[in-house]
Amino acid sequence: SPGWKMPEALAFIIRQIIIADGQILEEELNWMQRAFDEFDARDIDVREAWDEVDDQAQLYARLGYTEKLVTNTIEYIGLNSDHDIKSTLLQILMQICAQDDVVSTEELRYLKSISQSFFPGQDEVMMNTFRNAGIKIEE
Repeated sequence: SPGWKMPEALAFIIRQIIIADGQILEEELNWMQRAFDEFDARDIDVREAWDEVDDQAQLYARLGYTEKLVTNTIEYIGLNSDHDIKSTLLQILMQICAQDDVVSTEELRYLKSISQSFFPGQDEVMMNTFRNAGIKIEE
């Protein structure tokens, strides 16, 4: 990865989820702000890292490195953060994906790889949370 620490790693994953389904909703950006606040409270300045990560992510996308970067970043967060951070991140990402009442195939792919990395065997819990909330899942 490009020498990123936790703020950049979190910014990147949140960014990828926001753009995953090809549309950016105001509600998703509200959850992005919520994420900034949540991680600020834990002394992780995601807000400060955001613009630089956004620029770098666009460059890496043009070079075809996005998938590798996603995999490496998820692994990095998994190894370098506690249960609280992982749980908070997953909850926020789920909220972002649910804002249009549909979890797209691409969003689901990201969520599942994050869930499997952070909380192995808990995929069904996440899926049931969506189903119980009446969110459509494109599998």
